[in-house]
Amino acid sequence: MNKEEFNEKIVEIVHSEMLNFSKDEIKWLYKVWFSGESSNGKWIQKKEVINSNQNVPDKAYLRGVDLPFYFGNIEASKKRIMIIGLDPLRSKSAFEKAEKSNGNKANIYEDVLLSTPYALHSKAVREGKTNNYWKIIEGLKDDNFIYLTDLYKTFFKTNVSSKVTRSYNYYKQENVSNNSREILLKEIELIRPDVIVTFGNDVKYAIGELVDKKIPTLSKESEIIIADNLGGIPILPFVHPAARYSKLKSFFINNDFNINEIKTKADYGLSFSKLIQHYLSK
Repeated sequence: MNKEEFNEKIVEIVHSEMLNFSKDEIKWLYKVWFSGESSNGKWIQKKEVINSNQNVPDKAYLRGVDLPFYFGNIEASKKRIMIIGLDPLRSKSAFEKAEKSNGNKANIYEDVLLSTPYALHSKAVREGKTNNYWKIIEGLKDDNFIYLTDLYKTFFKTNVSSKVTRSYNYYKQENVSNNSREILLKEIELIRPDVIVTFGNDVKYAIGELVDKKIPTLSKESEIIIADNLGGIPILPFVHPAARYSKLKSFFINNDFNINEIKTKADYGLSFSKLIQHYLSK
């Protein structure tokens, strides 16, 4: 599968499962993001662009959709690495800072903010706010193909029984399907990764259900879980890079790192990257 064929298949997944955009519109958005240019407000859209498969309730707000993104050449890479985060978190401040091409601000009730996981398509963001995530990718992208996606493609908040509820809890509490499992299987089948990296417990548990195995958080003492029903793909279950310091510290100590050498958020990102490289070299 060459790059053009791969891009077509990604566009088809986004078009059929995530956004009510034409395929040409999706291709344009990816082209802009890969080029590093501004999308001129295209990433701020009316809520109606969210595909009905996502089952977003009418009274939701702070909507966000992250499109899968990747780095490297799928045709000429040593390994294919698939990284799965939780969901495209959005905040009120993100909407306040978002400005449409007409100068108007994004509306938390009527609009949706489109992006990529951890906004790594944006040079400014990956060198700033999400630099710890970028450090994971930066040390791997030259030799490998890295595919980033979220378990839940859509984020929102809504009120359930007078309580503010985050989207992934809404899906679980209300027993509402959002096709997350089906989309993820399509992505895995398309990528055929050499390894799957999961961020955080919710993603780990979801993948465990997918492969019908209990998955412990990675440590030097634990065995690597092999997803037999997905073609024998090894799974590396990491703590979430945004976890509390105590969790991050315990995770790296349990994986034989010298915690005294990990001092900054960027250091944690580099340590995650080294851990992936370590397991790929086995």
